[in-house]
Amino acid sequence: MTDARPAPPDDGGRPDDGSAGPHPEGDPAAEPGTEGGERLALALQAGRMGTWHVDVATDRAMVDAQEAELLGLAPGTRAIAVADFFACIHPDDRAQVTEALARSRDRDQDYQAEFRVVRPDGSVRWLSAAGRTLRDADGRPATVVGINADVTERKRAEAELRRVSARLVQAGEDERRRIARDLHDELGGLLTSLQMSLRMNPARLPEARAELAESEALVKAMARRVRELSLDLRPSLLDDLGLGPALDQLTARFARRTGVAVDLRCEVESGERFAPEVETTAYRIVQEALTNVARHAGADRAQVLCHREPSGLVVHVVDEGRGFEEGAGGAAPSTGLSAMRERAALVGGTCEVVSDPGAGTRVTVEVPAGGADRAVP
Repeated sequence: MTDARPAPPDDGGRPDDGSAGPHPEGDPAAEPGTEGGERLALALQAGRMGTWHVDVATDRAMVDAQEAELLGLAPGTRAIAVADFFACIHPDDRAQVTEALARSRDRDQDYQAEFRVVRPDGSVRWLSAAGRTLRDADGRPATVVGINADVTERKRAEAELRRVSARLVQAGEDERRRIARDLHDELGGLLTSLQMSLRMNPARLPEARAELAESEALVKAMARRVRELSLDLRPSLLDDLGLGPALDQLTARFARRTGVAVDLRCEVESGERFAPEVETTAYRIVQEALTNVARHAGADRAQVLCHREPSGLVVHVVDEGRGFEEGAGGAAPSTGLSAMRERAALVGGTCEVVSDPGAGTRVTVEVPAGGADRAVP
């Protein structure tokens, strides 16, 4: 992106009063030079907000002094082409801003967007935009008016919160791994030794054979439960062989324990690995989604689909159970859904849940293969 910004246009001698000029139908009490206008200007400045309006017919935008500063335009700029406005926006964010403006213009929806602008010095700022399309007497779009607020500090705080949350999640997974290993290696080994000792004793103590057999069965059940707990905490397959084998083990165990058949289709090349945090996130979300199927769906079958896309890893968990209306209370697994979305967000991904009463539920997880989140300055 070029660092060039449009120079101040010839405005016919209009004074550069720094006012929020782009309000074609503004309140006279808020006009520049009035007490209300000064209050409004101070409020906008304190909140790092700028105002603008776009003339649809000419494709030109009018901006106030604060908006020009937010965009990094040359001092004194008040009118720019819409194309020059888009030149200020980060290339990765232009499409979503275009779509949001189109929805406002074509569907009569309020305009809302959050995007980055790249200033001439290379610094990046986050803006939160809100606006509305005004129409002429014939109902055609005439003007789009709006306001942009600088939310860079909020975005930085959110990014830091995500980093801290990710470290806490990773610490939890590390602790799960340690406890699972201790359960399997130490307690599991002790139980195996005890079981072998019990098998040797009946020959020496024939009168206690029945009691020893009962004790051996109890130890065997304890060892099995220890193995189950170890797998629940952290399956070693996830670390050793990757997501595909770990999901195969998870779905098989889930089917045995719940009676819900799971059709697993993992279309990821054998041996392909993703970033550890991505594999852990996908595994935990599938685990939570299947738990919700068993607890809430009333379904006897579920599907787990996972495949690689250019953008990263995509996983679906689908059931044809009773479904639910999110936010309606009752048995809807709202806490679990929030946890799944938060997990996906921590690795720069998304988790979408689509469900309707009587129509089943689909959970779709998309995460970048490397787990990289979009950088925030």
